[in-house]
Amino acid sequence: MPRRLQVGESTTVECKVAGLVTFRTNIRVTACPIGRFGRFCAERCQCYNGAACHSFNGACRCAPGWTGRNCTTVHPEMHISPPARELTDLRIGQELQLTCTAYQLDVTDITWLLQSGIPVEQLNVSNSKNSSVLYIHSLAPKHEGNVTCVGLTTSGDTYTNVVGIRIVCEENYWGELCDDICNCTDQETCNRAQGCICDGDGCSDSQTGLLTISLSSGGLILLLLGVIFLLYRHNNRLRVGNIDDPEVFQLGKDLKAVMPPAAGSSSGSIDMELLKEREIDRSRLQGGQLLGEGAFGHVVKATLTRPEEDDVVVAVKKLKDDGDPKARQALLRETCIMLLCGNHDNVLGLKGICFRDGPLQLVLEYAEHGSLLHLLWTLRAESKLNRTVLVNKRHIFENMMVEVCCGLEHLATMRLVHRDIAARNILICGKGTAKIADFGLARDTYTVGYHRQDRGHDLLPLKWMAPEGLKNEARFTHKSDVWSFGVLLWEVAQLGRTPYPGMEGADRIYDALQNHFRLPRPQLCTEERYQLMLKCWKFNEKTRPDATTVRKLLVADPNGFFYFNTPVAAIEAPVTPV
Repeated sequence: MPRRLQVGESTTVECKVAGLVTFRTNIRVTACPIGRFGRFCAERCQCYNGAACHSFNGACRCAPGWTGRNCTTVHPEMHISPPARELTDLRIGQELQLTCTAYQLDVTDITWLLQSGIPVEQLNVSNSKNSSVLYIHSLAPKHEGNVTCVGLTTSGDTYTNVVGIRIVCEENYWGELCDDICNCTDQETCNRAQGCICDGDGCSDSQTGLLTISLSSGGLILLLLGVIFLLYRHNNRLRVGNIDDPEVFQLGKDLKAVMPPAAGSSSGSIDMELLKEREIDRSRLQGGQLLGEGAFGHVVKATLTRPEEDDVVVAVKKLKDDGDPKARQALLRETCIMLLCGNHDNVLGLKGICFRDGPLQLVLEYAEHGSLLHLLWTLRAESKLNRTVLVNKRHIFENMMVEVCCGLEHLATMRLVHRDIAARNILICGKGTAKIADFGLARDTYTVGYHRQDRGHDLLPLKWMAPEGLKNEARFTHKSDVWSFGVLLWEVAQLGRTPYPGMEGADRIYDALQNHFRLPRPQLCTEERYQLMLKCWKFNEKTRPDATTVRKLLVADPNGFFYFNTPVAAIEAPVTPV
């Protein structure tokens, strides 16, 4: 099969004339001289500040610290060398040296962070004025994953850069330490995660990771012990299936590292075949209108092209800076949750994942009508001019709340806890279907009621959280989501106003709840609807109803919202004890 020759390669071309005369010539591919490009190298490059010029089209590849078409714009950055593309074929025991340099920056400190969590003091680091060298004497599995260089400038700003360390085994070896021998047959390949695997039409069951051995009764005992050991190792790994794709394998490994305990206990793992099925080539995404933006990432509107179907509009969640380890971990965690969640009419759907040849991106179902919070704000403005709008649209919001309960029932079935049920995270799709979503990377567009943790960049929705979450953030159950749903009901009745006005801080909110303070009854809801809210707000989570019970109570009271024709300005009320 013909292939494209690279610069520096040569080949021999033969030409036979009538089968009698043969001409042979050697061809060597050479690039244009430095500073020239084009078919005959007649064009002069317009690349500056140490940039490289593409010999075919003249495109500039800027040196670190510069950007722009001609590389004339200053671009402050931290840069790690060697680049990521040279760190995907490393071996156990190999030496590795990474250098992080600050370009166009005046830094006071440079720090290294490893995804595996190795303490900084255990790293062999040498610092100079504007660079730092990380030296690893002997690579081990604990070094795998992302390595981040963080530079702190004199103005207090931070800049980061990240590369990924990927370890592969020598030929015919497999295992975490690459110390197991494969000895595969001709039909099999040696996979680091599983050993010998066979993936093809000629494979039998005995060639997919199992051994066929004839043993005596004494040897059978040893075999059984060996099988038990192999099953134990297998069940403590992510299921890989017959996958010999390093990028799929690495994504699965990253997802396993952030898999929440509740998810792990329900299914145990994410099948690698599922990752391959959900993969979307990023070249199929077109457009990029901004939908939402936060501190670490943003969501854009795009069109997904489909070869045998009509194109579809989607929302794409991506990181602003893929080098931020905390932001990437958050996106990985959300990817994991959405994969485990599966499909449901009232949960925003995951169309697919882009993870090859670029940063991780989630391709999500597009909600053309935006969030419930925006819808409530719009309704508040309309009702100031015509209060009958509230009564006319009552059934729409009643249906939406029932649909949210259906989504919560599904999450409970999948043993997943959302932890942020609020109007801003309910999206409206199609003909008015409510879907639970979590645009976590863009949610600090609405930071009212959130608390920024001192130890990190996470934002906690304190005013929607149950007491057990306020006191100990590790204690979240499905009944915690029911508490948040009660606050959501209050938001709807209050047309999108923020709960607990003037009350900030986890301790203050917790103390108020412990002392029997609850949000007051909105004047635009019935007493029965408010009693449902109070049931959701039982201090002891064991006494709260589950999502199924709440849904049935909603159906039994179809006119709970917008019951009174009270002027909108009169529905403001302070927090009062009950």
